[in-house]
Amino acid sequence: MFMWRTAKVFISSTFLDMQAERDYLVRFVFSRLREELLAFNIHFVDVDLRWGVTSEQDALETCLQYIDECYPFFLCMLGGRYGWIPNGQEDSITAQEITYGALNRPQSRQHHFFYFRDDASTESMIESHPSAYREAVGSANAKKLATLKQTIMDSGYAPYFYTPRWDDQQKRLVYLEAFGERVYQDLRTSIEAEIGLSLPSILDEYSSEDLAMDAFVETRTSNYVIGERQLVLDQMFAHATADDLNQTLCLVGESGSGKSALLGKFHRSYMPRLDAMKNTLTISHFVGASAASTSPTEMLRRLIYKMMTTMNVSRSIPLAYEELCETFVEILGEITEQQVRVILVIDAINQLDITAGTPLLRWLPQALPDNVRIILSCLPGVTLNALQKRESPPTEIALKPLS
Repeated sequence: MFMWRTAKVFISSTFLDMQAERDYLVRFVFSRLREELLAFNIHFVDVDLRWGVTSEQDALETCLQYIDECYPFFLCMLGGRYGWIPNGQEDSITAQEITYGALNRPQSRQHHFFYFRDDASTESMIESHPSAYREAVGSANAKKLATLKQTIMDSGYAPYFYTPRWDDQQKRLVYLEAFGERVYQDLRTSIEAEIGLSLPSILDEYSSEDLAMDAFVETRTSNYVIGERQLVLDQMFAHATADDLNQTLCLVGESGSGKSALLGKFHRSYMPRLDAMKNTLTISHFVGASAASTSPTEMLRRLIYKMMTTMNVSRSIPLAYEELCETFVEILGEITEQQVRVILVIDAINQLDITAGTPLLRWLPQALPDNVRIILSCLPGVTLNALQKRESPPTEIALKPLS
């Protein structure tokens, strides 16, 4: 099978003075790369930490963690600001990102890109308050910024200098097309050199679904900062491994509360640990990852297929929904009789397309074999109400909306 591959690029810059550049890259460059690379089964992820880091304590640690995850790709833009310096430190977060992500990693120099805004362009920007777009002339931070830029060039990098114009009506920089095209060409060439742009093989329906699931998880988790939600992940892991708890756990929250991101993180970080345990089988299904993923019939066919192929169970997979529901229970029973723990993660069950007249949760067995654990997520509403009315309702974890 031709596996899904990921190219993550860390975006380093100061924030207040680089909004126009970052917005332009997101709208026109990264979206273009993302669409083009999908044809080669490459998922492009731009890691932009304008959002998500909420405390001084977490900021640097989070940035360095994401730089590691994005290795070897590193993109930096510098204008007229040196950036925020945490209390008790000498260097700005941006400077520390550059040192950690590029200057200390000369072995991956070909995947590091620097873009310096022309000084005249920076001087033309009208500030709403002092130091919004540039450091005060002669200030300590202005000297540090000049030293940082010189250090980058002395280290063998050749930054691309670009010259946008200030639009006084829009209150932002314009004419970023040449800058954007250069970023596009740099990243596309870098990704091709590191990963390759070979065409994917023809996939069977189940392999295609697996790729769609991987892509969905990547989009939900790439820039997600766990923070205090680590406690929820720990609860999910405890549920998956315990023998004396309710067999079904459900994350409940409104849209935007991070349910899919949490299950994606669990899929990425915890499922491999569970798979490594003796006699354990894990399968994840993310409803909404593809057109087929929302069909309970196709979901059951995929779950049954993956259980059968993993455990070398040989039997035909029915086409009719009612027969699939029965086969699903039977396969779970056959596997757990072999003293195997089965852990299923199913995200967004409220998005399953249930045929009129069919019970909402017909696909989910009323009674599960003892060695089965299921982790679900669901919006409040009719599907959750149906879950709560079952003979064995799930243990619920309520998630508040992300701020």
